[in-house]
Amino acid sequence: MINVDATMAANAVWQCFQDNRDKHGDPVIHEMAHTLNHIVFESINELYFYENIYKLAEEALESGDWEEGAQSIAEGGSLNHMIGEFFAMNTENFIISNRSDDKYGTRENIKKYKPAMYELYARYYPTEPWSYCNDDVKN
Repeated sequence: MINVDATMAANAVWQCFQDNRDKHGDPVIHEMAHTLNHIVFESINELYFYENIYKLAEEALESGDWEEGAQSIAEGGSLNHMIGEFFAMNTENFIISNRSDDKYGTRENIKKYKPAMYELYARYYPTEPWSYCNDDVKN
């Protein structure tokens, strides 16, 4: 079987090899968030998610907490794309929780600075530290 970009994230084991971890993110978790959004939430019309994530992303853009042209969001991109990236990148932050200097960088920071965001993410993701690698969870 040929490995293409679409199948790479499905094989999370490659991320577990020594020195192969992304220090500030995780492409497996990131792409899982896009899959949850586009496959699950769209198919069941998850209104609670869409009403809340749009509001949270717009507030973050308006306040300057989330900048166009930064956080891997292309300047002049569509709002829908920005919101999708906002959700996926903050899914990484919520689950991995390794950037304590960023107000969105850990579960605890999200809970402290953005309680509505914490409530939304906690509805869909575990709030306890976890890892899909067979190692000690350090977050």
